[in-house]
Amino acid sequence: MFDGVYESIIGDWDYDTKLNRSIHVDVSYMLWVMEHIDGATNLIEEMDIVE
Repeated sequence: MFDGVYESIIGDWDYDTKLNRSIHVDVSYMLWVMEHIDGATNLIEEMDIVE
């Protein structure tokens, strides 16, 4: 998970649906987008991804 707002840090202990959120991304989709949409093959090579 990634992303969030400063005000939601307390959500680790006291979840408030008005302030807290989370975004989930499938890593395989993220890598596909990086390669085929963004053309970020240099980043993929730098991460040394093994399929």
